[in-house]
Amino acid sequence: MVLLPPLHSGFISRRFLIFRSRSCWLLAAALLLSGCGSDRDSETPDPPAANQTAGETPGPPVPADPRQDLALLQAQPPSAEIDMAIGRLFLNRGNLDSALVRFQSATKRNPDDPGVWNLLGICLARMDRRDDAHEAYLKAIDADPVYSKTYVNQGNLFYQDKKINQAIQAYKVATSIDTTDAVTWINLGLAYERYGLTNEAIHAYNKTIECDDISADPWERLGWIYYEKKLYRGARDRWAEALIRDPSRSDLRVNIRELQKYADSTGTQ
Repeated sequence: MVLLPPLHSGFISRRFLIFRSRSCWLLAAALLLSGCGSDRDSETPDPPAANQTAGETPGPPVPADPRQDLALLQAQPPSAEIDMAIGRLFLNRGNLDSALVRFQSATKRNPDDPGVWNLLGICLARMDRRDDAHEAYLKAIDADPVYSKTYVNQGNLFYQDKKINQAIQAYKVATSIDTTDAVTWINLGLAYERYGLTNEAIHAYNKTIECDDISADPWERLGWIYYEKKLYRGARDRWAEALIRDPSRSDLRVNIRELQKYADSTGTQ
C-alpha cells in the first residue's frame, strides 16, 4: 500500500491578507495577530493554519495625496473628517495612542457616522482592548445597521477569540448586505472550515472566486478541502488554478508534484 506523503500545510498567503496586498482586496484587514486596519476600514480573521490577520495596511504614502500629509491635515479647521483622516495616518503608522485620540474626537464631533465608530473599533482591537472594540462596533451598527464593514470586523474579533459560530453569524450578515465583497466571503469560508462545515466553506470560497478571480487563496483553500476528502485529483486541479494566479507558491508546486506521484504509483487519478 502506497502512503500519500504529507504535504505542506495550507495557509492564507500574505498577498491575500488586507490585511492582503494593495493589488488585491482583505481577506480579507493588516496582519490578524491582534487585528489591524486598512483604508478599507475592515479586517480579516486568523487563517486556520497561520497565526496571521487578514487585511494589510496601505502601502507607502503618495506625496500628491493631501490625506497623506500630516502637517497639511493638522493645519485644517477641526472636523470629524479631519480627525478621521489624521487618525488613519496614525493607525497605519502604528501610533495607536495618537490614533485613538483622533477617533474618539471624531465620535464626539459626529456620533451618527458608523465609519467613525468602526475606525475606533479597529484601533481598539489593535490595542487588544477587545471589549471596548466590540462596544464601538455595536455603536457603529446602531448608527447604521447596514454598514457591512462593521460586521466583518466584529466577525474578525469573534474568530480570534475562537467564538467561531458568532463569527459566522457576523460574516453572514455582512454577505447579506454586500454580496459582492470577496473579502467577506473568504472570511466566512475560513470560519466555516474552522467550524467543520466544509460544504458551506466550499460555497463561500466559490462565491469569493465569483467576486474576484485574481487571488490564489480561495483556490488553495478549496484544494485543501478536496485533499482532506481524499479527492486528490480535485485538490491537484484547484492548486493548479492557485499556481496560475500566484506562480511564486513553490509549496503548492511541491504538493501538486507529490499528488501526481501518488496517482502514478497507485494507478489512480
